[in-house]
Parts: sequence; C-alpha cells; structure tokens
Amino acid sequence: MIAQPQFFPGDSGEAATVVRAPGDVRWGLDYFGLLGYLFVEYTRIAVVYPALAPLQLGKVTLLTAMLGLLASPAPPSAASNGRVKAAVIALGAATALSALAAHYKVFPIAPLLNMPEQLIAVFLLGRFVSNRWRQQGVLLLIMLTMMKVAQHGLRVYHAEHGRAENEMAFVQFGIIGGGGGFYDNSADLGVAMCVVFGLALALFQANIGRKSRLLYLIGVLAFGSLIVVCGSRGAIVGASAIILAAWIKSPKKTWAPVFVILFVVALVFLMPHASRDRFQSAEHWQNDKTANHRVLLWQAGLRMWHDNPIFGVGPANYQYVRAAKYRIDVDEDMDRRAYVCHSLYIEIVSELGTLGALAVITIIIFYFATTWKIRHRLRSIGADVQSWEFCLCSGCELAMIGYLVSGAFVSVFWYPHIWVLTGIVMGLNTSTELLEQSSVASNGRLLSRAAVAVI
Repeated sequence: MIAQPQFFPGDSGEAATVVRAPGDVRWGLDYFGLLGYLFVEYTRIAVVYPALAPLQLGKVTLLTAMLGLLASPAPPSAASNGRVKAAVIALGAATALSALAAHYKVFPIAPLLNMPEQLIAVFLLGRFVSNRWRQQGVLLLIMLTMMKVAQHGLRVYHAEHGRAENEMAFVQFGIIGGGGGFYDNSADLGVAMCVVFGLALALFQANIGRKSRLLYLIGVLAFGSLIVVCGSRGAIVGASAIILAAWIKSPKKTWAPVFVILFVVALVFLMPHASRDRFQSAEHWQNDKTANHRVLLWQAGLRMWHDNPIFGVGPANYQYVRAAKYRIDVDEDMDRRAYVCHSLYIEIVSELGTLGALAVITIIIFYFATTWKIRHRLRSIGADVQSWEFCLCSGCELAMIGYLVSGAFVSVFWYPHIWVLTGIVMGLNTSTELLEQSSVASNGRLLSRAAVAVI
C-alpha cells in the first residue's frame, strides 16, 4: 500500500515540504504477532488467568512474528540502528556470561530463560514498526491496556482508601491488589505509569485527529493521577522529571505551566497522607524504616559488585545471593521479604557486573543519540515540530527519562519497558530515514524539472 503524500508545514503555516513515503505495509503476520506479544506483556494475562501460563503465550506470539519475518520480504532498516543492535547483543552476551559464571556458585538462573524474549522483541519491534501506521497501532495498544490498569487502580483507590485502616497497605501490597510483574506493588506500578505518562504527554501535542488527541489527554490525566495516589515516592520524582523535561523541550511553552499546575494541585489534594508522611520522613532517612532498609539493600548490592566485579552474581540472582551471604541488620521478617535491591542501577551492577553495566550504559547512550539523529533528520526535511514523528521522538525521550529516574528506587531492569522503548526508537529511526530519502528524491525530481524548463 502506498502512503498518501505527507505535508510538513513550515513557519508560515503553508506546506513547505511534500514527502511521499515509500510503500508501507500495514497488516501482516509479523505485525499481528508483535501486537499479540505486547498484549500479553502489558495485560499480564497469564498471571490473571493462571490456566493460560502453560501455553507460554509470550513465546508463541514472538514465534508468530518471527514466522511473519520469513513469510514476507525483509523490511528496510536504518543503517544507524546497527549500533543499538550491537549494544543489545553485547548485553545478551554479558548476561549469558554472568549466568554461566554464577551458575555453580549459589543457585541456577531460571529467569535467564526470559532474556531471549526481550532481546528478540527489541529486534522485531525495530524491524517491523517502521512506519507511522504501525507505530500508531502499537502506541494505541499500549495506551489502551495501561489506561485500563490506571482506571482499575483509581477505582480501587477511590473505593477503598477511605475505609482502609492503614493507607500504607496500598504501598505495601499494590493499589490494584497485585497482578504480577510490574503491577505487583506501588513502586513497580509507578515506574510503568511514568513510562506511558511520558509518551502520552508528548503525543498529546501531535497534529493528529481530535479523537486521538483526546485519547492521549485522558491518558495523561489517568496516568498522572495514578502516579500521585499509588504511594510510590520514586514515581512522583520520575513524573516531576518528565514534566520538567517536557517544559524545556516543548515548542509551545504556554501549555506546559498548565500541566505543572495540575500536577501540583494533584499532589496537594490527591496524594495520600501516608505518602506525604513518607516524603517528609525521607529527609532523615536514618529514621525512616523503609528508606533505611533500602539503603542497606543498596549497600549489600555494592558489596556483591565489589566481590564479583566482572560478571556480577548472575541475572535475577540478587535475592538468593543476598540471603545466603549478605544479610542486613533488620528484623528477620523484613529481611525475609527483601526479594530485590530496590534500584535499577544496583540491580544491574550487582547481577551483571561491570560488563553488563557497560553494555546497558551503551544502549542508553545510543538510544538518546538515535533520538537526537531523528530530530536532526526531521528538521533537515522541514518537518513540523508537532508532526507525529517529532512528538513520538520526544515521547520516547520523556518515557526513558521517567524510567531512569523512577527506576533509581526500584528494580525494574527485567521488565519490558526499556526493551519496548528501544525497539520503537529503532523503528522510528528507520521511518524518518525513509522520509528523508523520499524528500531528497522528491527535491531532486523538482530540480530536474526546473532545469528542463529553463533549458
């Protein structure tokens, strides 16, 4: 299917550049499989319905997408995506080496089996989500599933918090009562909301249909509200960083203060009293039981890295090694419930060591280098700053900022956030490169016609 001409308005509001995108495939087995994988990941359907767990739906949907790759012509890919792919492969190699080095030390690494899924998802997303139509479909699916989570969380909070004897129950057990993976507790849920909050905040500004803009606006309000009430201090800090970055990056400075005011009002009137008390107690973290516990867990992780500097203790192995060799000075019940180190960065260095940490840093550097290249390319062809591509690029940056900031206080590396964002950025890089090539070809034809006319 040949896409219709896309008009990028210039400063005067008139069409300054006309770009005809190359043939863009829409539906296909590959795309259907990717959507299925994202649906499985973001709904946690196998956790909600345990009877589905043996079906391994995540692996089945990825296999479907891979079969689509074999059944269709290979789609184009931007040359600069090779750097990101190399960094992801390096991370996979470092993870495998870490697992092999740690296998005979403490416990076998069963969670390592999930790592290939995430790596495959990165490559498939970057390969197949490489035009505007497919990007919009992926973002629509993510937004709708996460809006359902937000709606359920807000409804539960509204119905239960007034009757709760202890508001901290929402913090300890999760505002939506668990759900597996990144819905289990307030901190994990807060990071997931920060990621989609950044995407929705940027895409709301895009020149798209009214219904689509309304969808993203509802997402901004729903995700932001759940971040405020879920009880996660890290999520509040992450959302604040997103709003500040959006204000700095936004081409229209008039709307940004509105969201700042709304966020401040939400903090004042919606934030649970228990969350306010936790923010105040954080000023003296030595006397804050939760904060002091997390600092001790971080210190244990750093000792693991010191003792295993190259390969770490093995992927997802922190809880076992800490319980066996790095006990902390807290009561036995709290020590027994300490499954994770509560920090993305401590998680990486303790479990994957220096090699894995360097690979992750490289991925993040190339991620932002790619978004910078995308923005530079769009400017060179006269793209409007409110075009879909421009706003999606900004949304990916805001989402990653929210992930990195809020993730400083919770272990979220093995969740799909960073992998899905990286795949989307790679696909966007390909689509903008194709637009640039079409623009150059179109301008070349115009120049040739002008030369013929002059002759």
